[in-house]
Amino acid sequence: MPDAQKFSQYSDDEILNELRRRSRRGTAWQKIPPEGLPSEPVGELIEELRVRQKVIYGVDDRQDLFEVTDQVLRDDADTVVSLFFSSDIRDNRDGTSTLATQNFGETYDLCDGEAFRQQPVGAFCTGFLVGEDLIATAAHCVDESGIADIRFVFGFQMASATNPVTSIANSEIYAGAAIVGRVLDGSGPDWALVRLDRPVAGHRVA
Repeated sequence: MPDAQKFSQYSDDEILNELRRRSRRGTAWQKIPPEGLPSEPVGELIEELRVRQKVIYGVDDRQDLFEVTDQVLRDDADTVVSLFFSSDIRDNRDGTSTLATQNFGETYDLCDGEAFRQQPVGAFCTGFLVGEDLIATAAHCVDESGIADIRFVFGFQMASATNPVTSIANSEIYAGAAIVGRVLDGSGPDWALVRLDRPVAGHRVA
């Protein structure tokens, strides 16, 4: 068992991203790791992550958005953004951009029968629209030094069971302009408010 205190200052995402950085499975994981993590043995990092993982008990009734019929839930989903690094978005020069993604099952070494195994992953965090140009997200996802390199993307989702939406209209992609507020405390609080480079059009505020 890993020493819980040894890794208490690191979030699940930070540990996972460090493992991805070492395996170099795509450009999305090349963010500078937190101080101390690069010196830890990979075996201990993996075991710590396993200890933290939660298990779904009972019926797994998770649904993709294309399966959801409740309009209230669909309206809520309309406020959600995916956070990508700017280096993982390629401008197609036709008014759209393509998101760099990896296979979910391969990235997480999932068993063949796992739900959503064949879907793409690429975003490192999510957030939601709380003002015409304000996004709420987790503090461990953003900081002042890197906010300009983060893109907030609407519409990264599955259109059907086999059709991911990875080509996004440039009008649905926003850049981070400034961090309005941010609290990251190991005892619990982990939130940030990010101002975008322009007001959001076509999406409701949560």
